[in-house]
This record gives sequence, structure tokens and C-alpha cells, in this order.
Amino acid sequence: MTSMTKEDYNSRRKAMAQSSIKWMIGWLAVLFGVALGPQWGYFERYDEWKCVLCAGALLIIMGMALWLCWFARRQQQRFGLLCPSCGKMQIHFRVVTATGHCEHCAETIFCETKAG
Repeated sequence: MTSMTKEDYNSRRKAMAQSSIKWMIGWLAVLFGVALGPQWGYFERYDEWKCVLCAGALLIIMGMALWLCWFARRQQQRFGLLCPSCGKMQIHFRVVTATGHCEHCAETIFCETKAG
């Protein structure tokens, strides 16, 4: 069992959210730029390469989705929010806060009082 209380868990979760917001804004800006580039006529002058460029844009979007999964796990690991028992990410923070149990293995995430 870990010595993290519910208050510790919530403060770590809020700190993780504040840390992640700048990265997410940048990620979304690049994602929409790549996804909407063809819509704004960016590829109009490259008619013969349009399929190749669109496939490249799709690969970039898929790579960014993989990066997003890696980044989310890294952030939870960095702030100590992974389950101490199974090591999995907690996706539904409100459920974990309400129940106090991991959503995957049902082990206790935090205790009521801090171990001294």
C-alpha cells in the first residue's frame, strides 16, 4: 500500500494537468495544421504529389497519436499517478478519487492517513 492520501492524489493530478496544458496546446496546433493543410489549398500547387503528401500527413497524425499515448503515460509516471500495484494508467480520475481503487486491478490507490 502506498502512503499517498486522497488530497495528495488530487494535488498531483492538478499539477499534472497544469504541466500538460502547454504541451497539449502545441500538439493540437500542429495536429490541426497538418490535418487542415490540404483543406486550405496548401497542396494545390503539388497536384502530382497530392496523394503522397496526404499519406505523409496521415502518417504524421498517426505518429502524433502514438506520441500522445506515450506522453500521457509519462506524465502519470512523472507525477506518481500510476497504480502502485499493476502500474497501469488511471484514465477516469473522478472514479479513482471516489472509490480509492485502481480501475484495472481494483487495488487501493491511496490510504486515508499519511504514513508517518
